[in-house]
Amino acid sequence: MTKLFCIVLLELFCLQALAFNTLEKPGLCPPETPGVETICLLGCLTDVDCPGFQKCCRDGCYMGCQNPVFGYQHPSRYRRY
Repeated sequence: MTKLFCIVLLELFCLQALAFNTLEKPGLCPPETPGVETICLLGCLTDVDCPGFQKCCRDGCYMGCQNPVFGYQHPSRYRRY
């Protein structure tokens, strides 16, 4: 039983590592909405969690799927996981 538990645990760690090492979808996250308080929810962890071309982006305390923007991005607005 302990051997099986260790194998399952190892597989879970491998799956988690693969999820965080996936390629980012093209585009940039839109700028955060200034002056708006958001509810701290976790709608996604990475771009893979989002449908179609949407990206996993931060908006205040909220992490959720948003349509990407293409072009200029403010230097202080870097993507965080």
